[in-house]
Amino acid sequence: MPKNIRLLGFAPDLDPTTPGVIRDGIRFVPSSSGFRPMRSPQATTLPPLASTCIGARVIRKIDGTARILAGTRTHIYEAIGGNTWDDVSGATYLSGADSRWRFAQFGDTTYATNKADTLQSSSAGAFASVVGAPKASIIEQVWPGFIMAFNYNDGTEYLDGWYCSALNNPTSWTPSIATQCANGRLRDTPGQITAGKSLGLDVVAYKDRSMYLGRYIGAPLVWDWQLISSEIGTPCQESVVNIGTEHIFAGYDGFYRYDGSRPTPIGNPLKEWYNINVSKSNRSRMLSVHDRDQSNIYFFYADSTDIVKQALVYNYKNDNWGKASLYEDMSLEASMEYEPGSIYIYDTFGDFWPTYDVLPDITYDSTFWNSASPLPAIFQNDHILYSMTSPPDGLEGHESSIVCNFIGDDNIYTFLDRIRVQFNSQDLSSASLEIGVCDFVGGTLSTTTDFFLQNNKFDILLTSKWFTPTFTFNGDYEITGFSINLTVEGSD
Repeated sequence: MPKNIRLLGFAPDLDPTTPGVIRDGIRFVPSSSGFRPMRSPQATTLPPLASTCIGARVIRKIDGTARILAGTRTHIYEAIGGNTWDDVSGATYLSGADSRWRFAQFGDTTYATNKADTLQSSSAGAFASVVGAPKASIIEQVWPGFIMAFNYNDGTEYLDGWYCSALNNPTSWTPSIATQCANGRLRDTPGQITAGKSLGLDVVAYKDRSMYLGRYIGAPLVWDWQLISSEIGTPCQESVVNIGTEHIFAGYDGFYRYDGSRPTPIGNPLKEWYNINVSKSNRSRMLSVHDRDQSNIYFFYADSTDIVKQALVYNYKNDNWGKASLYEDMSLEASMEYEPGSIYIYDTFGDFWPTYDVLPDITYDSTFWNSASPLPAIFQNDHILYSMTSPPDGLEGHESSIVCNFIGDDNIYTFLDRIRVQFNSQDLSSASLEIGVCDFVGGTLSTTTDFFLQNNKFDILLTSKWFTPTFTFNGDYEITGFSINLTVEGSD
């Protein structure tokens, strides 16, 4: 009788004999009902930036018009027409080696900050300094009508400081009860503010190992701050994702969800693995990518190589994990949600692709063309913006793999003759299976390869106490699990 095993997700900290646990692998991400390969980065029609991107964002004005902005250490650029970056810098900026550009929108005006230069603003075209505003590491638009700066310098450095503009007037930064421009410090816990994100009508300020909830209370205090946790925080602004009703973020020792009540751990199946494999000294370089269509969040991190290219992928609808990686020599510079549908319209289609044979390999019904669907996008180390939308390209070295749980018994030898893969869909150029065998879990593992997929099954002739399958797929698929045929041959 075949034994059916439904895949649960990447969970390297769980008992490796737990049915459905994925112990390892690469480029597999959760889907609505199973797992699929990571989408291939698809280069947009925009040319490379002049140098490394240190922050990017798509913002929308009141009329729905989109602005696509990206910053380097010395300049801010705006995408024009889908094939040009226009320099909209107000000066030659002084961003440091660890600086990042952060953007916020208030009405029709965009604000940008990098901590090295005075807060910048632009309604159209070039940015300019906001007179009297501080320099800040982080800015966020918050209810009921403020731009709020965190980790700021107004002539004095306040690493633990917050500073809000006047109510409904982000050009005014002189503290006043009348205008409700105010500032203060969060000193109940040590360390600097590393992130600040709105959450509904509130705002959350994070330090590396603590977090505060801010609530608007009006004059004279303007904001009331409550310590939420003195142990849980986040390393940087880019390690927090606002999904609308809650924050999902990477903490010092794991991952959490926060809906305004208390932070809830979500990374227990991989907490120990995370702490071993993520470079602690580079946690502040973490970048997140939100795939709204798939309800996935990619947390890209630096490993022992100090290069940001590996990712843990969390599905907040199914509460499970995947594991991803960029291809070959590529690494990550910045991330954003990209909205190309506002650029690629019928009248200008030929400006980007003059002939049909140079169109990107993207289906006509893909969300790539739909301006209503923000797409996950990244700048790689060639300074080019890529949307993460294309099916796997099928090239050698771009495969996805899934390493499954151990199946067997310490006291019984079993004969394995078949594994059948349970696909919801598949369009594969190749698929192979490697079987690891051992006498006990944790013992010496011998592997047998060269099993190939035929009619969604692998035919095998092996005897052992324990088996662990590894599937390698090149192409597109959605897998939910597999069935395995085992026959008892005898006891030890």
